[in-house]
Amino acid sequence: FFFQAEDGIRDVAVTGVQTCALPIYSSTESLIIKLFSSSTTPTTSDTLTSYTEVSGGGYTSRALDPTQWSISAGVATYPQLTWTFTSSVGTVYGYYLVSSTNNYLMAAEKFTNAPYTISNNGDTISLTININLL
Repeated sequence: FFFQAEDGIRDVAVTGVQTCALPIYSSTESLIIKLFSSSTTPTTSDTLTSYTEVSGGGYTSRALDPTQWSISAGVATYPQLTWTFTSSVGTVYGYYLVSSTNNYLMAAEKFTNAPYTISNNGDTISLTININLL
């Protein structure tokens, strides 16, 4: 599998597309998406301790409901997620996916043009996940 995501911060109208390897996981298992504030460039040897999760400013990680994925023409897509912040959280470099049942790191992606600075009430990050099923 290859993981491809479209991401951006609406406040600065930045979008981008990246690709990285995604390990195979159960289609009934929920993944948890978390934003990270560490300047980590994802590698295959990373563990959860490689990433510092964003904190404060109204941020919360989110469980991805496995029934919300759609598949068309070899691409699995998860509906757009948006985080709206209530105050500054500093820099956000990307996101990572964690298995909800065993807390394993499943994938990580550094945003194109990272880092993004979240400094104001109302700043947002929007993300759509696309996985190419190869």
